[in-house]
Amino acid sequence: MFTYPGVGSYYISAQFKGERVLLPVGELFNLLGFYYERMPEGFGIQGGFEQWEPTWRIDPVGQTIWVEGQTHALEAAEVFMGETDFYLNPARFEQHFGLVFTVNPLSLQLSLNAQRALPVLQKRQRDAERDRRLGQLGQKKKEEYALTHPLRRDGFRGGMVDYQVVSTISTDGFLNFARLGFGAELLGGDVLLGASGFQGDQGMRGFLQQARWRYVFEGGMRPDDNVEIATASLGIIPTTGITSAQLLGFSVSNDPVIPRLNFGTYLVDGFTEPDAEVELFVNGQLIAFERAQEDGYFKFDMPLTYGSVRVLLRFFTPQGEVFTEERQIQIPFNFLPKGFLSYNVQSGFLQDPQTLAFTDRLGFSSVLSYGVRDHLTFRVGTEANLDTLGQQMNPYAGFSARILDQYLLNVDVQPGRLYQAAASVFYASNASINFQFTEYDGSRCLIRADSCASPM
Repeated sequence: MFTYPGVGSYYISAQFKGERVLLPVGELFNLLGFYYERMPEGFGIQGGFEQWEPTWRIDPVGQTIWVEGQTHALEAAEVFMGETDFYLNPARFEQHFGLVFTVNPLSLQLSLNAQRALPVLQKRQRDAERDRRLGQLGQKKKEEYALTHPLRRDGFRGGMVDYQVVSTISTDGFLNFARLGFGAELLGGDVLLGASGFQGDQGMRGFLQQARWRYVFEGGMRPDDNVEIATASLGIIPTTGITSAQLLGFSVSNDPVIPRLNFGTYLVDGFTEPDAEVELFVNGQLIAFERAQEDGYFKFDMPLTYGSVRVLLRFFTPQGEVFTEERQIQIPFNFLPKGFLSYNVQSGFLQDPQTLAFTDRLGFSSVLSYGVRDHLTFRVGTEANLDTLGQQMNPYAGFSARILDQYLLNVDVQPGRLYQAAASVFYASNASINFQFTEYDGSRCLIRADSCASPM
């Protein structure tokens, strides 16, 4: 009877040569998790200590043991060939493998004192750690934080006020700057006001930066749903098309107020050694575990979130080798989940960017986006009176694509007015490459390329 913590109790076969007990090599190595394979020639076995290449061989026919470049001869009384296994002197287990076996012939008990970390115990520790981490992850997913106070819309409720005052005095003169912000609930929506101004040697000037009332519909609080309408706003509205401008008017959108975090699922698969253990980490958090199939194939359906996602695969092969593989996935916020339709409409009087005063010129902007697939989003839109290049309606179209996980491509075309493209790639080593091309009205062109690499 062989008993060892982490293994349990098993009946094993043994052979007696006189007063010497010989122990089964293959049977014990299987119980202790040692990886081995049959030698290409002969009846021996070979394996490695935490690496791919064999670092030990046992040849019972040639009566030799080869360990890390050194060959040791076996006496005839130290080895015995059985029908399904061969048997070895316990002293050889201790000398070459750090396994100190003690045999009690009276009670037929076998005990072990291991001088090296046993693969079977390492595996059990990994399993326990995985169960603990995945259990915590599952518990976090199950937690729901219900609102202790249901949403109640009031006609008016005070909110917050923030301010900033800066005064600078130098030999060239003085400059005083002030900024004031105010937020409150009004008519069931939220109102936001912001103003700033400065005073210096040349006089005083102030301007209104923010003045907006927004009503959030119920769908605006459900970021994982594709709702019909989310928000409606009045006041100073920024446009969301390819031309940036400020309008004094209104906007309507079905984009949620709460930012979308969940984008969908992403298939992580590949091939490794058959029966290898594969752990999946996302941003440093263990989220799944699989065992490779007989052909070495493994796969995970990983939940994707917006932003930068660092994926790490950690492999534990049957040979005892441990290695990792890293990937970096970028999901910009202009991507939509497959099947989602998003719209944004703004209209109002255009603000002069020089004087910050609103003109009598009526501007319009709209954009419609659709998630064709998880890696492809198309958009179309139209603009009018948002700059000095023309008065007519100006349609445009574009797309955002993710190619081979980490390559991003954005293209927008407004015929006769604007052509722009941006490409970027982010590697797991934190290196990145960016390229931008912009052409305005067929007369001005901007090309920019840069790269960045930082240590892990």
